Amino acid sequence: MELIPHPNPRFMAELPRMEPVVRDSTIEMRAKTCKRYYFYTTVLGYRERKSAIYLNWGIAYHKFREVLEVTQDIKQAIAVVIKTWQKEQGNDPPVGTQWDFMTLERLLASCKTAYQWWLREKDMKRLEVLPDFIEKQLVVTLKDDRTKIGAKVDQLTRWVGKLWGRDFKTSSKMGKFYERTLEPNDQFMRQTFIETKLTGEPVQGVLVEVLYNTKKQGPEIKGFVTSRSVDQLSRWEDEQIYLAEELQRNRDNDIWPMEEKQCPFCAFRIVCKASTEKAMVAQLKANFDLHPWDFFHVGEDADDGTSEDT
Repeated sequence: MELIPHPNPRFMAELPRMEPVVRDSTIEMRAKTCKRYYFYTTVLGYRERKSAIYLNWGIAYHKFREVLEVTQDIKQAIAVVIKTWQKEQGNDPPVGTQWDFMTLERLLASCKTAYQWWLREKDMKRLEVLPDFIEKQLVVTLKDDRTKIGAKVDQLTRWVGKLWGRDFKTSSKMGKFYERTLEPNDQFMRQTFIETKLTGEPVQGVLVEVLYNTKKQGPEIKGFVTSRSVDQLSRWEDEQIYLAEELQRNRDNDIWPMEEKQCPFCAFRIVCKASTEKAMVAQLKANFDLHPWDFFHVGEDADDGTSEDT
């Protein structure tokens, strides 16, 4: 993994810098959330010790969709789901907790629901999945010839003659405002931009397929369509270059300001509230694992977990 150089570290200088060159949506959202959070997780490479169960659930479900599409074999796909769940999660959550419905039994029921959805789609023959774009990490360089961005693509499809990305989500929160999360959305913009640049053909946007489960409802598949225009993609590229230049200023000065509005929700608050830099380093080492973010292995390990949707 290629890293960005930090030649003059000043803050927590004893800790090595692990900031990746390729910038994916996870990295970008960390920077937009809080520069100090970005510093801990992306520059230094620390994360929480245990992944949230809904992230492990999402990893297992993505494996199911990948193997099902590649092999066209439900038995192989189910076997991979069980193996992945046992590796990432292990045991079902305790009864009475927030996520107690996320059991292996419910996961397998969800996969069977998705399989029926998949069969109907194949029978209709309106959508073709491009085999070279199934669960791929894609990278391009922006027009400044410096900024490298990446996106993990679940699928690229041809739907009614036009190219569309497809992204699989799992969620227990839908409601009337769910569609508001589809745009603006850096992940979907990034996927569409990169797919367009690599294929040389306009990609219309993303078909978002959500596996919905709650304690009382589900499993259920819900589909959404979110499109992007050429104008939107062009403006987004300019903004990515601007944000990259802004982060370079943080590196040059080794200053990573806190965004205090995020503190009540942040696991790293325990580090920020320490009274000295030495104490901050001690809290970071004592309470978090060193696990540098590697875009090229997204999905093999869970992310640090900032969202219930995966």
